[in-house]
Amino acid sequence: NRPMYGHGFAVLFLAECAGMSRRADLHRKLAAGVKLIVGCQNEEGGWRYFPRPEEADISVSVCELTALRAARNAGVGVPKETIDRAVAYMRKCQNSDGGFMYQLSGGPSAVPRSAAAFVGFYNAGFYDAAVLDPAADYLQAAPPDPADPFFFYACYYLSQAAHFRGGEFRAAVYPQMTALLLANQQPDGGWSSTIDRDCATAMACLALLMPEAPLPIFQR
Repeated sequence: NRPMYGHGFAVLFLAECAGMSRRADLHRKLAAGVKLIVGCQNEEGGWRYFPRPEEADISVSVCELTALRAARNAGVGVPKETIDRAVAYMRKCQNSDGGFMYQLSGGPSAVPRSAAAFVGFYNAGFYDAAVLDPAADYLQAAPPDPADPFFFYACYYLSQAAHFRGGEFRAAVYPQMTALLLANQQPDGGWSSTIDRDCATAMACLALLMPEAPLPIFQR
């Protein structure tokens, strides 16, 4: 019931394949996927669950923004205005504590969506310290909680945040996150989640592999 999430990750997948393949059909389909994302951006500059330019939230917006960055890396044109509007939307979602609210209607910060927003800025080529420094402080002070249903989502994005920012921030958050993941690995090698076990396992593997930058989108 949330097709824009599926579309965003599908476009990201196609972009990673298209960047490593000469198949012309991949580029055509990737361009079509980008066109849909661009057309569904709402007036605030973000995206929501359905392919309509109506509501927006920080989580889906980061998903679509990451897909657009991957498509651009693969040679598909993305309007600069689309990226600029997305950055402006994410900036408005930042709370005074450095974290990020879910929608512009207001609300508290949370680690999963704050880690996602942090990565979204990097994927947009936005490195303003006035925004990213408070966000990094917030994430460094609040490690992901294994009891949170969105724990693996948080680790997926926090590992990217640590990888992109590096330095003291990476040294502070990545080993701690890795320890939490390894401590919660199941005897059969997977990870358990109240949302989806396969997704949790995939996100955990990507987070643990982040230092190797296993996909082009993860390269700095």
